Amino acid sequence: MTQQPRIPDLETRQRNVARIREVCRQLDVVTLKLDEVLAMLEADNRRQRQERLDGKYRRSPEKILE
Repeated sequence: MTQQPRIPDLETRQRNVARIREVCRQLDVVTLKLDEVLAMLEADNRRQRQERLDGKYRRSPEKILE
């Protein structure tokens, strides 16, 4: 009563492999775009941090000691 899974024919396997390859390609493209966005956000974060530090140390010495 147990049914053995059957192996699809060659054409079906080839279609499935082609679809899987396309999905992998699309995932690679999306991953690359996400990496670019992360790099931009990290650069912006560094710039903002540098601006905060520059502002902090531009204050007069009296304010820094408070």
